Amino acid sequence: MSLAAVTAGFVLASCVAGLAAPELIVKLSIPEEAGRARVQEPITMGVPLPEGKVTDVRRLALADAEGKPIECQFTEVARWLGAESVKWVHATWMQSLAAGATGEVAVMLLDETRTAPQGSLSAVTDGETVTVQTGFVKFTVRGAGFDGVSAAWFDATGANKFDDANQVVKPKFQPFEALFFA
Repeated sequence: MSLAAVTAGFVLASCVAGLAAPELIVKLSIPEEAGRARVQEPITMGVPLPEGKVTDVRRLALADAEGKPIECQFTEVARWLGAESVKWVHATWMQSLAAGATGEVAVMLLDETRTAPQGSLSAVTDGETVTVQTGFVKFTVRGAGFDGVSAAWFDATGANKFDDANQVVKPKFQPFEALFFA
């Protein structure tokens, strides 16, 4: 897809959403060189920015080849010497590619800063167990006998529905005491 199509797609999406048209900063190519299909694999790429162009990374956005926004985290790495603008960022996102294919994305500059979605985040300690809940994800970690994430649930709706049907990691084993002294 051409650069003009990417820009046009993102402009159309922005207009539909009631936002001002974003400005193209740079187009990135992502080649799959190992000959293996990739499905939603994380990519982190260093991106240089022109001097004086970006003052706040929250104004950056990523678009796919059709101009659709891609969820992406931008982290400021360096600023231009003596300037108020950002020189380098790390962009991190999930990408799918066919074996041997090359994907294209575009870094865009928005008129307004993006804000993180409002969600619920909680961490509760119950004895030796810590439970973290984000709205979409809930997981538990044991302090004694730490073995990573003890259990995890995923609710794609973000409605905090964490039942057996949504459990993606089940406890590996029960503590010895629970087997005999329950």
